[in-house]
Amino acid sequence: MRTTYVPGRWLVFFYDLERPPPSAVNVERLSVAPAVLAVWPTGDVAMTSRSSSVRMDGPIHG
Repeated sequence: MRTTYVPGRWLVFFYDLERPPPSAVNVERLSVAPAVLAVWPTGDVAMTSRSSSVRMDGPIHG
């Protein structure tokens, strides 16, 4: 998984959903790959793809 930092706002993790995601993230509702996982300083998590957007609660660990 490769990580890109967007200064001042959020972290973005790019990965292929065919590979295991971070253990703290439940991506069962997503079936489209690749996806973009955004983690805001508040701990809110949002995952997007070209055709869907899913907002999840909780911070990312690991």
